[in-house]
Amino acid sequence: MRKHRFFSPVVTLSILVAAPASAQQPSPSPTASPRVLRLADEITVSASVAGERDAASFAGLDRDGVQNRNRGQDLAMLLAETPNAYAYSDAGNGVGYSYLSLRGFDQRRIAVYVNGVPLNEPESQQVYFIDIADLASGLSEIQVQRGTGTSLYGSPAVGGSINLETGALPPIRSGEAVLGAASFGTFRGSMQYAFPFDAGRSVLSARIAHVRSEGYRQPAFTRHSLVDLGYQRTGGRSVLRVKLFGGPEQTQLAYLGVPIANLRGELSGDPDVDRRQNPLREGETDSFFQPHLQVLHDLKLGDGLLLKNTLYAIAGDGYFKQYRASLSYDPLGPEPPTTAFPERQILQAWRRREISQLRMGWVPSLAFESGKSRLVAGLELLHHGGRHFGSVSDGFDCSSTATAAACLSPSPRLTAPLPLYDYVDRKTTLAAFVRETWSATPKLRLSAELQATRHAFRMREDMVRGYSWDSDYGFVTPRLGVNYDATPRVNLYATLSTARSEPRFDDIWNPQDVFQNPVVLFDRYDAGTRRLSDAKARPERLQAAEAGVSFKGANASLRANGYWMDFRDELVFAGGIDEDGLPITDNAARSLHRGVEIEVSVRLPGGVALLANGAASQDRLEDYLLRFGPSPADVVDYSGNRVALFPGRLARARVSRAFGPVTAGFGLRHVGRIFLDNSENERKNPAAREASGYVPKTIEPFTLAEAELRLDLRRWLKRGARTTLLTLSADNLFDERYEASGYVDDQPYFLPAATRNIYLGLRIGF
Repeated sequence: MRKHRFFSPVVTLSILVAAPASAQQPSPSPTASPRVLRLADEITVSASVAGERDAASFAGLDRDGVQNRNRGQDLAMLLAETPNAYAYSDAGNGVGYSYLSLRGFDQRRIAVYVNGVPLNEPESQQVYFIDIADLASGLSEIQVQRGTGTSLYGSPAVGGSINLETGALPPIRSGEAVLGAASFGTFRGSMQYAFPFDAGRSVLSARIAHVRSEGYRQPAFTRHSLVDLGYQRTGGRSVLRVKLFGGPEQTQLAYLGVPIANLRGELSGDPDVDRRQNPLREGETDSFFQPHLQVLHDLKLGDGLLLKNTLYAIAGDGYFKQYRASLSYDPLGPEPPTTAFPERQILQAWRRREISQLRMGWVPSLAFESGKSRLVAGLELLHHGGRHFGSVSDGFDCSSTATAAACLSPSPRLTAPLPLYDYVDRKTTLAAFVRETWSATPKLRLSAELQATRHAFRMREDMVRGYSWDSDYGFVTPRLGVNYDATPRVNLYATLSTARSEPRFDDIWNPQDVFQNPVVLFDRYDAGTRRLSDAKARPERLQAAEAGVSFKGANASLRANGYWMDFRDELVFAGGIDEDGLPITDNAARSLHRGVEIEVSVRLPGGVALLANGAASQDRLEDYLLRFGPSPADVVDYSGNRVALFPGRLARARVSRAFGPVTAGFGLRHVGRIFLDNSENERKNPAAREASGYVPKTIEPFTLAEAELRLDLRRWLKRGARTTLLTLSADNLFDERYEASGYVDDQPYFLPAATRNIYLGLRIGF
């Protein structure tokens, strides 16, 4: 399970996939490079990327759009510029740990792909963009699909899917360097170079990137790097691409919020000082390294027949280092202590929570297009294993002393780490999928999709408590779509779909929580072997309908849609956060998400460009009783309240105009009210709001402004120079004090966002 196991099986797979490329028709002559590039572009388009007139709600950025908006911030912050999306970061300034929500669903229920390779962690379904620093600089396209979309595999896609495409490598020598600096000690730098050889049939590329920031909150630093190596071989009928990327990251954790008194400066009298405080102790850090290997082989078998093979391996190794002033060491929980695992009281305790993991996958697919029909069918095979090991690495053992002072005085420091947990999780996924698109008439297209998926969960090698467990989940999910070209400029579409999302490992049972009794979480238990099976955790179930219209004219375009998403057993915020800073969740019997979304692009007289998008949603808990104890009185009825942690209104607008080599832009972003828990600010208990000292459990609506200047320096440089662009931008232009997210535990806690943030960057192509 350690990192060195990552390489040998993947190298073997690479050889097996690469072999067919050498057996293809003779490579084209050097003069055929443009045709080679066109072939690469045509073949390597991902099957999960929606087309201009597919039955799907989506928005995207091409390479120029990505480069113009990328400031080295976490990808979640860049993706939040699309309709009905919202993001925030722990550090407050968009660098480091950041979290994306789409249509009210957090990012563990958004399927994210890099070149068709699933990025979501198999155990938690989370996406950690922090592990792929400045990946955006190497992307040719970003597409965000809202709803179940066109993703044919990958189970977290109930809220939407995100496709990150690196695209084909051009068979020309090219390079680019980027330097940037921003407020709060932020710096980014990257350099890439592509080198063709063998008359342009083969291309090598390399890119290095580094992003560092001190963060708005203090301390909340981030240091992460990326090395991205690529190889492309183009034959007469095939394209082989190999990608290897990844790099180390180290981050000061900052996931805890602060009470409203801090944010108002009531403690120090200086609101700026208090706003930037991070309650976590300096030295509570996350360190992780996650290399990715992708082997992508596309083969044109004949006219209209394309075979795609995607093989990948993703390793990972790292740890959390976390502090507790006082820790009751009791790794066996309710079971009697043993000589190996005695109960102890540790002061000034430092915990080290390690994970080492490896996942490997294969996604073969076959696309056949003939006449009015296009058929895509394929498989997804995934195997993941991860070892979790936790220990108390440092602290003072106070088990034999009466008081803390007496304990700390003689300094009985731990002489060896104390194990907390040690176990292995495994997950195997097998899925089959098929999609048929049929042109009934030149204007009318019908589509039907079907996916069958089986997930097998296993936990083994519990070296502390001796448990093991098994549980399987199987789904069959259909989707129907219709697309109608009313005119050459107007397109209408509608979809009906279902989706299923299996529970996370922690939803089934979290072995790191010693007070959680696993026996009550499974239907079967063998006391002799301590084997558990058939978990009670329920999968999320969704039925959805959607309809939209798009218009594309010479100087304007519009996309608008409405959606209705009826959930059973949705995992919603239950209150508080876990030790990773993520919201604790619970199954709601029924919830309903519905809304409208719009995206507009207009080119006005005088060369003025206007881009805008907006969304209004109603995300309601139709039936949800939160049970926090065995008594009938230990129940809170949240039915009818709004789902927490997502705004009901979102809008963005940006206007820009070019003045010769200078492009100026100005934008506004509006975020509606956010409720911090499912009580909807005690909607059913208004008397609570009248109590002395009551703090509203909301983030009130706010509007932020941004401005940008881009200067093209090529006219002052030598003739034929490639991109040379200087960028100056300001986020939160008017220096607003606002909160971006939060949660409710014993009281409301808020995560403050950065004040004015200035960025200066230089991009040079060569």
